Amino acid sequence: MTISGLEVSTGYQIKGYIKIEMDGQIYTSYGGLWGVGTNGLDLDIREISTNGTEMVLTGHDYAPVEGITEYGFCWTTDETVAVPDMKNFIKASAIDENNNFKATITGLTPNTKYYVGVYAKIGDKIYYDDGRWDPTTKGIPTIDSNPSPGKKD
Repeated sequence: MTISGLEVSTGYQIKGYIKIEMDGQIYTSYGGLWGVGTNGLDLDIREISTNGTEMVLTGHDYAPVEGITEYGFCWTTDETVAVPDMKNFIKASAIDENNNFKATITGLTPNTKYYVGVYAKIGDKIYYDDGRWDPTTKGIPTIDSNPSPGKKD
């Protein structure tokens, strides 16, 4: 038996049963309750570089699942905003043969911290990695008003 239409990163409880007809009566017997879950997305930001007012991001999908129609990044300057609540989005390039995808965020303000998240879209739903990257904890550079080549803050 195949159950289809399940959501990514979701837990389900399944209970099996059998129906038997005996002496004109139908009897139903239920089995135990099974807990199962669908595979979650395993996204990460692999590399970030800056050149003044741009940030080039490379993401990675460690376990691509069927049905992903879009990868991308989201960002904010508000350190209190969680990844799913970020309002700025950019769609990334198509995933390559190494499961990497890229995007360039432009028009950023120099000397500003940017907090970045990564997402994948399946149908109308957006799934976020539960991580949140910022310049101090994950090595994402603060955009510098006078960057030197290859400089990372």
